[in-house]
Amino acid sequence: MEASEYGMAAVLPVRRRSAESLESEIVSLPSGAARVEWRRDARARRVSLRIDPSDGAVIVTLPLRASRRAGMSLLMGHVDWVSRRIAALPAPVTLADGAEVPIGGVPHRICHHPDRRGGTWLEAGALHVTGQVEFLPRRVTDFLRAEAGRRLSALARAKAAQAGVIPGRITIKDTTSRWGSCAPDGALAFSWRLVMAPDFVQDYVAAHEVAHLRHMNHGAAFWKLVAALTAHTHQSMAWLRHEGPRLLRVGDAAGFMDPIFSAGVFLAMFSGKLAAESVIQSLDANDDGAQRFMVYEKRVRAAMQFYWEMVENFYTTPFMEIFLEPREKFNLASAVNAVLAGELEGGWSMRWRMRLFFWIVKLQSRWPLVPRISFK
Repeated sequence: MEASEYGMAAVLPVRRRSAESLESEIVSLPSGAARVEWRRDARARRVSLRIDPSDGAVIVTLPLRASRRAGMSLLMGHVDWVSRRIAALPAPVTLADGAEVPIGGVPHRICHHPDRRGGTWLEAGALHVTGQVEFLPRRVTDFLRAEAGRRLSALARAKAAQAGVIPGRITIKDTTSRWGSCAPDGALAFSWRLVMAPDFVQDYVAAHEVAHLRHMNHGAAFWKLVAALTAHTHQSMAWLRHEGPRLLRVGDAAGFMDPIFSAGVFLAMFSGKLAAESVIQSLDANDDGAQRFMVYEKRVRAAMQFYWEMVENFYTTPFMEIFLEPREKFNLASAVNAVLAGELEGGWSMRWRMRLFFWIVKLQSRWPLVPRISFK
């Protein structure tokens, strides 16, 4: 299902193969500077332009035998069109303290608590986020993606049961051209940004993709089934057409959860902080600090082992199946989010919840406790 109609086709002839560099660059347009990304596509039959609605970049697609010069010629011949498209994009929304992000179509103010622990949670119409300010956007994005997985997977399974079909794996992605998709093998995929849309829109997109499990087309029988699964088709299509581009402008389009990134950055920060504290204490005590550095090595080693277990588990299917089906009891998902965002000093409260979470993941690998879901 298309998210937006930003593309346009070119009519420039394809003449020769190019070995030119296709690195992105900044190009000066009448409306200001714009980033241009060059892409070569073996399936493309002509040079084409489109605007990435998430960050306003100009995407120039070249067939295999087209030159970069042909792409630049098309771009310069349509600078007015490009400028108008970029100017028409909604203003970007930065995920920062005090900013508002919609969840289920309802604005929620981001409240940052730098001195608290506990991850990210919803309370009293606000999205509360703990930890260091530089990692706030990523924590918010992680929370929204997990919430999207929980809501959309539940909707899809309910619609599938109503339609008498069985979906394959359910995947949450960050796409800019489709809100959802259904693969021939029955796998469903949804954009995490749908969690920001009103509930009736989420209901429709889930119904739309589930209907494709029976009809892999947009014929009359398909739309009849969609109508049986949701009462919000026309309202939702209009909302996505007019308001959908705003969802693509929220946060960092490249945001994602990656424990290897967390492990490298935060272990370095954590060990540096501990080392500095040990040096300062040794200087104050006027000793060689041998005992303090033994404690330092022990704490860093424990942190490395803790993160390594997270990395090993994170990329397994059972981990993501449990993570995307959070339960309120013990608030385990918040503990996982805290670790992903670099929390290493959560103490016993965080560590026992993580230990319980890993134990549940092991059970899931043997006996499914929640429906099978994957995350990409």
